[in-house]
Amino acid sequence: MSRLTRWPLALCAAGLVLSAVPANAAVVVPAGGFVGHGTTAQVKEGIDVAHDAGARWVSLSQSWESLEPQPDSYLTPGGAGTATWDALGERLAYAKAKGMSVELRFANAPQWASGRAGSDDPPTPANVPAYGQFLSDLAQRFGPLLDAYSPWNEPNLTRFWNPVSPEAYTALQKVAYTSIKAVDPSATVLTAAIVGRYSGQNSGYSFLRRSYQAGLKGHADVIGWNGYPGGEPESDGPLESGVPAANTLPAQLYLRTLIDEFDPGRRVWIMETGWSTCVSCNVSAANGVTEAQQADYLTRAFTYRRRYLTGITDRIFWYQLRDEGTDRSDWFQNQGVVRADLSPKPALAAFRALGTDIPEPGAPGTGSPAATPAAASAVLPPAAARLGLPTTATSAKGRVVLGKPRLTARRGIFTLVVKVAVRG
Repeated sequence: MSRLTRWPLALCAAGLVLSAVPANAAVVVPAGGFVGHGTTAQVKEGIDVAHDAGARWVSLSQSWESLEPQPDSYLTPGGAGTATWDALGERLAYAKAKGMSVELRFANAPQWASGRAGSDDPPTPANVPAYGQFLSDLAQRFGPLLDAYSPWNEPNLTRFWNPVSPEAYTALQKVAYTSIKAVDPSATVLTAAIVGRYSGQNSGYSFLRRSYQAGLKGHADVIGWNGYPGGEPESDGPLESGVPAANTLPAQLYLRTLIDEFDPGRRVWIMETGWSTCVSCNVSAANGVTEAQQADYLTRAFTYRRRYLTGITDRIFWYQLRDEGTDRSDWFQNQGVVRADLSPKPALAAFRALGTDIPEPGAPGTGSPAATPAAASAVLPPAAARLGLPTTATSAKGRVVLGKPRLTARRGIFTLVVKVAVRG
């Protein structure tokens, strides 16, 4: 991470105490992030809004097809897909310069790899190794700008994987995990974001269980989960076979039990959740609310995570930051905490109110430099060095810098984590 700070600490008989916060402290929601979409300019605008609201994580998405429309086409200067690589690099570098951590999600294999003309299809089994090579190259080029990777999206929906197959998905996950970790070993590699949906063999619960039975353990650092509650944040219904509906927040409590059968202690990130402010919403899955209700539900959702899901669900990404359009009846176009023109809904202030104050890098008295776009100066292992680092990368020679300390307390034990970067 590129945002660096140093907090003076003092020990006293009562425990570990942080010193006074400087006057120009930042408001941060540690467990909060937003999903961003749109053009590069729109993504940058969204990152600015998210950062100012206290988010330090942003989730971006990119199709494999857009980056490699023809086999290895991005390896040739000016080849097909290279402009998309440049645009993606611009977004990632901007997020890092703002001090944001970035999760990048993929879907949609190119036609040459899927054998299908439709969008969002996975690769055929024979082309899964090609996907692994693509991810290796991407990690080699953009790893210093990335913190987490999601190698696919919603594989238990036929829109993204048809026919649904936990076994085929797990085979892809294994290759993706191995390929990314060989190049970027400190990154977080999630599972594909599984949809908390329906009952039956394609439900989120069943899909995750079958994925573990197919060998998922050891090939994911975090379980990704998507869920859009149909009611209030604390509601667990309607129950599915006596357990909370998979799209609810209480479902995370059951997930802990399910995951511990196969992979004890593995944490979950909710990669998508939210309530749309659509009116007379036009889809059957709609959970439309008023803007005031959206703000209230956002506050209650993050409060629920803090109170009941510590040690289970580490992070919540709100889907999404900005409305995609202005059709008030469209569920998809009204999910943001700001409108399409960036005017804020009450939910934006509600999110910021969840934050805590921390010193900003470069603030007087912190003794640390401000964030710069030089986050790409870290050097990754050369395991898949077919691509170099972005041309914008710089090197801060001969510097050892301490990252932002993170203090946690659990069961009376204080843990202080500080990242150390040796540059040059």
